[in-house]
Amino acid sequence: ARRGECTFVQKAWTAQASGAVGIVVVGDGEELMVMGGAGENATEEQREQEASLGIFVVYVQKDLGEKLLAWSEQHAPGGKAVRLSVTPYEPSTSLWDLSLALELLGATALVAVGAFFATADLRPGS
Repeated sequence: ARRGECTFVQKAWTAQASGAVGIVVVGDGEELMVMGGAGENATEEQREQEASLGIFVVYVQKDLGEKLLAWSEQHAPGGKAVRLSVTPYEPSTSLWDLSLALELLGATALVAVGAFFATADLRPGS
């Protein structure tokens, strides 16, 4: 869905009422935007709509949105539904993560080398 003039809540609620499980809102500029709720001046109906939302909604900048729209038109012409899979990042819960061990080893080596060179003038014969 493109940004348009309606609120994010109205856009999400309309999509949910149509059977969508999520929407990607394409912005009309390159600035990032935090999607707000119904707002302070919302009617009771708008607040109820907001409370009943249960779908995934994400906002993307115009450039990325245009690429997504072009891809979806290429792979599902005529406005057919496109399946988009989104998975939240979940860091490893293992205490023995190899990348963490390598990072720790590298950091320790940098401190040791830095200490060696920083104290070079204090050693006898230097």
